[in-house]
Amino acid sequence: MSAPTEATRVFSADSNKPSAELARLTAIVPAERTADALVVAAQLHSAGCQERQLGDGRVALDFWFSAPGAERALSDALAAAPVRAEVHVSMDTTDWQASMREFHRPIAVEPLYLRPPWEPARDGAIDVVIDPGMAFGTGQHPTTRSCLELLVRRPPGSLLDAGCGSGVLAIAACKLGHDPVIAVDEDPDCILSASANAAANRVPLKARFARIGKDPLPAARGVVANLTATVMPLLSGALVDAPPEWLIISGLRGFEAAEASEAFAPLGLEVGARREADPWVTLLLER
Repeated sequence: MSAPTEATRVFSADSNKPSAELARLTAIVPAERTADALVVAAQLHSAGCQERQLGDGRVALDFWFSAPGAERALSDALAAAPVRAEVHVSMDTTDWQASMREFHRPIAVEPLYLRPPWEPARDGAIDVVIDPGMAFGTGQHPTTRSCLELLVRRPPGSLLDAGCGSGVLAIAACKLGHDPVIAVDEDPDCILSASANAAANRVPLKARFARIGKDPLPAARGVVANLTATVMPLLSGALVDAPPEWLIISGLRGFEAAEASEAFAPLGLEVGARREADPWVTLLLER
């Protein structure tokens, strides 16, 4: 979940950890497996990640780990995924906290203004404060921005954020007047991060644990799901008993968009809008 810029995503579990304690592991993976590799790294509790396009169909993912033996653990976990990867290790003397502050800049998606807590609010904008953490989603990634661009055009109502990450989409929905808003994820770190960010924004977001395809999902008028293409059929099946009026799906590469949208045809949902940020596609499906 990458734009054609050198540094497209950074997340951190502890931005105050001294950089001298961190080792940088670089995993070079096929571009189409980027999201899978990021999920693997998050499960291993890396302290951060930077994503770089190599321009040859591959992506370099720089992960920071403090645990000894992280190189072998990451290599084994990627192989088991399975994700074909080259993994290299080096010590890093980067000022991690300074790097985080340099990367995470405010994002404006009118009328929303997303910012990290160290940046000031903007007069006249709807303020959304997201503290970068282990959970994915700070507004920096093009899939998140595309979801927000479609979300700001939807009428308020009940909303489900399926696979909420840091809770950025769910919190933005609350600020836009959607109610009630429920966020679900299968990663406990995401639930904690989304709940903390919701408290910081003073919104009544309910974040809970749920595995898409295994646990029932709450019914809602609208659904946002910034996931991967492989999860979309599972999400469709989970929504079949109470289909939403509209659905925003992202985390899709161009060649995956048609098949992903077709998964929701049995729910009576068709493509109503499309956003592209090469190589990513975000779709609005509606009745």
